[in-house]
Parts: sequence; C-alpha cells; structure tokens
Amino acid sequence: MKIFSTLTADQIDMNRTSSEGVAGLKAFLAYAEKGRSALPLRARQKTDQEISFENILAAEIRGQGYEVHTQIGCSGYKIDLGIVHPEKPNEYILGLLCDGKNYYASRTARDREIVQLDTLKLLGWTIRRVWSTEWWENLKR
Repeated sequence: MKIFSTLTADQIDMNRTSSEGVAGLKAFLAYAEKGRSALPLRARQKTDQEISFENILAAEIRGQGYEVHTQIGCSGYKIDLGIVHPEKPNEYILGLLCDGKNYYASRTARDREIVQLDTLKLLGWTIRRVWSTEWWENLKR
C-alpha cells in the first residue's frame, strides 16, 4: 500500500481534539511512515490474570509445548489466542477465536460471525473458532 499525504502524523496535535477519528488518522499515518515501530506497546491487561476460558485454553495449548499469545491486535477485532510458529517466532500458525468477552462485546452478530472472520482472513490469518461448551463436553479426561 502506498500512502500519499501532505500531512504527517507529527503535525496532528491531539491536545486540540478528543476525536477518535483524528486519533485513528494520526496512528495510521504514523504506521505508514514508521511501520510496526509506530505501534504502541500495550501493557498486558489485568484480564490476562483472570480465570477465563481463553486463559484455560491457552494453558492447555502451552502444556502441549506451543507458545501462545493472548489478545492480539490493535483494533476492536482482537484475536483471543495466537499460536506461535515453532520455528519462526515472529509468525503465527493459527489464531483462535473463543466465545468469551471479545465475542460478546461485538455490537452485532454480523460483526462477530462474518466481518471479523473475513477481515482477519484478508490479513493472512488462519482462524478457527473454539466454542467453550463443545470444548468442555469433548475434553479428554
């Protein structure tokens, strides 16, 4: 993608506005100028420490020897779990979407069932859904 703009991210003063759109434009321009280094490092949220289906599933996958990252992404379409490629630590082999907090935070069924999946697939992700009830019912004990 090539971006043509007479405006740079540094020229946008966020002290003069609280608009989410302006903040998004500034972040987009910064990313276009600097790449991934422009993305803010986000501290892990307290939700990583909570007992949730996503965290239980992540622990199970880690127990199988895989590295797992949680809450991947900068947009509203966060990937619950990303399984890291064993030989390429900067790549994911699979993204998992669960029926947890992110699923129910979607505004509409279309957003969570169609738009999110299509967007992530266009970005190159291999995505699978994990339904908590099916996982618990089919768990080998």
